[in-house]
Amino acid sequence: MDFVVNFIPVIIIAVLFMPVGAFVYSSKGFGNMWLDAIGKTEEAIKNEDNNMAVYMGGAFVSSLLTVYLLALLIENIGVASIGALFIVVIIVYFIVLLIRLKSTLFDGNFKLFQVNLIGTFLEFIVAFVVFALFL
Repeated sequence: MDFVVNFIPVIIIAVLFMPVGAFVYSSKGFGNMWLDAIGKTEEAIKNEDNNMAVYMGGAFVSSLLTVYLLALLIENIGVASIGALFIVVIIVYFIVLLIRLKSTLFDGNFKLFQVNLIGTFLEFIVAFVVFALFL
């Protein structure tokens, strides 16, 4: 089995995930819903002693690894059509949805679940479109 992945779409997708996340968690997107779900205000977030560079760097590395694993799956099952790519991306999205749902059933934070699923859905759309361009 050959584990060869085209890194160009992986890097493009990981980079595009950053503005998607910025939109989802901003006040123009679902930021107010997110703040309500985590029980904080915009002022409280601004006043926190946080290291945004570490958060953004961690998010980028996490995105890169996520997309790399998705690319590895796509490559190694031999996805060669848009339809097959769509099925794989949807299946992986629903796996993520079910994992998040299981955690949400225990913590009860359905608002956070909704915001995170919207963000994840948008990221999977970006991944599908970019991977489709490279088929």
